[in-house]
Amino acid sequence: YVALIGVVRDYRGRRLAPAVITALLTAARDAGLEKVNLDVDTESPTGANSLYGRLGFEATDREVAMVARF
Repeated sequence: YVALIGVVRDYRGRRLAPAVITALLTAARDAGLEKVNLDVDTESPTGANSLYGRLGFEATDREVAMVARF
């Protein structure tokens, strides 16, 4: 289980995220998992959603986050 993944702004563009995610996907496949779920921010300002698509992820569901503000 990976809770969050991100790359610090100064290190973006070095293909670190694809390398880490590819390693995670390989480990999951090697462990016998049949699928991996990824929850993403559809409004991601970093363009991460296109990265996920290039790595083989596809949108299957839409969820709504409910928030109570005080």
